[in-house]
Amino acid sequence: MCNSQNSKVCASGSSAAYCSVECQQTDWPLHKVLCKAIKSVATRPDAAHKLGILFPENAKTPQLVWVNCKRVMNPHPIEDDYILENPDISHLMDTNPLIDDMLIQHNMLRAFELDHTLRLNYRDTFLTDGSKKNRSVAETATGPVRHDWRGSLLTMRQPDIEQDGNIV
Repeated sequence: MCNSQNSKVCASGSSAAYCSVECQQTDWPLHKVLCKAIKSVATRPDAAHKLGILFPENAKTPQLVWVNCKRVMNPHPIEDDYILENPDISHLMDTNPLIDDMLIQHNMLRAFELDHTLRLNYRDTFLTDGSKKNRSVAETATGPVRHDWRGSLLTMRQPDIEQDGNIV
């Protein structure tokens, strides 16, 4: 959760680090669910799989899921060719095949830049296709939810791209 070098790691699961009690309390609704889940998550199927957090539309709590991430060359290079990660998530996103993503590099609630990038996948037509409000987001959010999220959501850490185009 925090970028501070002085952050203290969660004593129970070592899955999160916090710079202050306030930061820990802000993250508590989500952390209490994921900290327990990470202790019993299935073994990683292979090196191509990454752990993601799925916020199912109708579930009360988010789930940890393994996502198969294929590495592909960027089909629309701006300057140089580089490798992208293409997660296979259609089976996790209900029935709508139109999936979009958003890259997150700033923690709006705590007002600081992240030291990594998160990729949030969502159904592109969630506002017009009759989707219900996402229950797992509403149940785990601290304070008001800034977006009217509907349908399932998936978030994963986005790989960093080195200067030579390799994913790290």
